[in-house]
Formats: sequence, structure tokens, C-alpha cells
Amino acid sequence: MAAVAAIIVQMKDAGLDHIQLSFQNSTKEMNGFLTGTKTFDCKSRVAKLIKQHDYPMMLNVVLHRYNLDHVERIIEMALKMGGGGYLKLANTQYYGWALVSRAQLLPTRAQLIHAETVVNTWRAKVGNKICILCLVPDYFEARPKACMHSWGAVFLAAAAARRWR
Repeated sequence: MAAVAAIIVQMKDAGLDHIQLSFQNSTKEMNGFLTGTKTFDCKSRVAKLIKQHDYPMMLNVVLHRYNLDHVERIIEMALKMGGGGYLKLANTQYYGWALVSRAQLLPTRAQLIHAETVVNTWRAKVGNKICILCLVPDYFEARPKACMHSWGAVFLAAAAARRWR
């Protein structure tokens, strides 16, 4: 983890303004089931390092039928990981290859309405402790919308040069 901490410092020194860290769910078991990996503990340690280095963090969770009902636990996880940053609840957008999985992953309208109620309740409860962004799938909108309601105008993805353990 010392190498990860050094990379975090280098990114901050280079001017990167935040780090986005993605999870699939709020528990090790569901995260592992959904990804087929055992990365939950490692990502949790990275989240602690990000906060220890006083770096703004955006936790990202892509929502779908299998984790949308866990949105309250996901919000609680984000708060335990430090708050003071952002939680992006990004419902899967079914374009390109994701279209192949639409029938299996698309949540019901009832799931989305319930999740929206939960998110709004938590937004009122936490105030400025964390900014909760929530994206609704275009399938339930009359027209496609701007990414993150135009909040995400610039995007940069950085891939690790080596595998962290």
C-alpha cells in the first residue's frame, strides 16, 4: 500500500483534482458476486489512503437490478469511508455492449422510484457531509439527459501501469 500512497501523492502534486473509486456494492460478498473479483478489501484500503492524504474522492457505484435495492447501505458505506466528497450513483446506461445485458440488468420502475426516495431522504439527512449524485437510466426518461446533469463536463480516465495488491 505504500506504493499506492506514493502514487496518490504524485497525482495530487501533478494537479489532479480528485480520485474516483468504483465499488459494485456495499459488502465484500455482493461486490465479489457482481464482479467475479475479490477487490473489495483492497478498494476499501485505497479509499482510506485517499482520505488520509486529504484528497477529494468520488465513490462511484454503477446501479442495476441486482444492487439498486441496496442503495441505502451503499450511502452508509460512502459515509463510513470518509464523506466530505462525492457519491455517484450511476444507473447503468444501456448503450453499446451494455445493451446485450439490458434484459438481465435493467431495474424495474418501482425499484428506481424507491431508490430515488431513499436517495432524497439521505440527501436531506446528510446535508453537506457528502454530495450524492444520482443518474436515472435513459430508459425511464422521455429524452436522453446530459451526463450528471451537465456536472461532468470534463472526464479523464487513468489506468494503473501495474496491478496493485
